Amino acid sequence: MRLKPGYAGHQYALGLVLCRAGDPDAGIPALREAIRLDPRMVEAHRTLARTLQEQGRFLEGLESARLAHALLSEMGALPADRQRELEVYERNAALEERLPRIVKGEDAPRDASERLDVANLCLKQGLLDDAVGLFERTLADSQAWIDRYNGACVAAFAAGKGGERSARYRSLALGWLRSALSALEASGDPGTAQKLRKWRSDSYLVSVRDGLGSLPGAEREEWTKLWADVDARLDAATK
Repeated sequence: MRLKPGYAGHQYALGLVLCRAGDPDAGIPALREAIRLDPRMVEAHRTLARTLQEQGRFLEGLESARLAHALLSEMGALPADRQRELEVYERNAALEERLPRIVKGEDAPRDASERLDVANLCLKQGLLDDAVGLFERTLADSQAWIDRYNGACVAAFAAGKGGERSARYRSLALGWLRSALSALEASGDPGTAQKLRKWRSDSYLVSVRDGLGSLPGAEREEWTKLWADVDARLDAATK
């Protein structure tokens, strides 16, 4: 970069490495500089849009997503999945625009699927209480094990942050994981073992999986039993 400071490719490489290393605050300016130096660099636009999306900043990332889409269209190199990718950005950007009104109760998600999308957006933006509340309303209508698992992850993550609602959030997470485990077992899913291994490593569940020693006795016993049941079903699924 010192030898060739005006080369967009170096700025893009730096931004990509920093974002993948978990430092988007440093990586995003490098990606923006790459785009300034070469406004037609498709991968810089795509990486910037994807990084902003991971942070729940869809409105910011939408311009880059649209520019990447337009440049690929010009080159005649637009696979179908890129079209779907842009549609996801546009839908989530529209939800982000509505989010302040939804949080205030002045607007509402149209259905259970949209409530899940809004809950995930709240999670990305650090609105943990709102995310848990939306999952509570959504899971009243959804029997899908993955919805319950996702809700449990959000509740456990929120509980791990501490605060007066931690015990309630852990209780929700426990009930949703129990329900998800039963539904997954009943589904006969051939990928059950792989899914249960994720339960065992998912960072969102750390506070209710690896930190049980700090929980009250009765609650600790309930969580210990849950993880014993997960291990038993994982063993059965791998035989």
